[in-house]
Amino acid sequence: MDTDGRDAGTAHAPTAITPRRPGPPPPGPAPRPFGLPPDDFDRDPLASLNRLRREYGDVFAFAAGKVLVARPAWAHWTLARTNRDTRVDAPPLPPRLQRRPLLRGRVERWMAA
Repeated sequence: MDTDGRDAGTAHAPTAITPRRPGPPPPGPAPRPFGLPPDDFDRDPLASLNRLRREYGDVFAFAAGKVLVARPAWAHWTLARTNRDTRVDAPPLPPRLQRRPLLRGRVERWMAA
């Protein structure tokens, strides 16, 4: 067990695949300008991440767009999933862009010149 009483990576990862819904971001320190990590990160990154884990738990955001999953089993479960199991939360393309792939149209015009 960890010093905080939790099993280090031996707990089973979640097994249900649920669709991602918009919601609050993972816990973490207040955002900094330009998406920078916490101040102490540059001095000692590992100590900084360990401090944040003790403070916020096994899953936390530590900079803009960066989320840390601290349990090895959970990290494996998160990274081993395939595209069939996940979906990108990208907004749909505007109708005028759905008609024809952007790159294909540009390449065809370039080849015709």
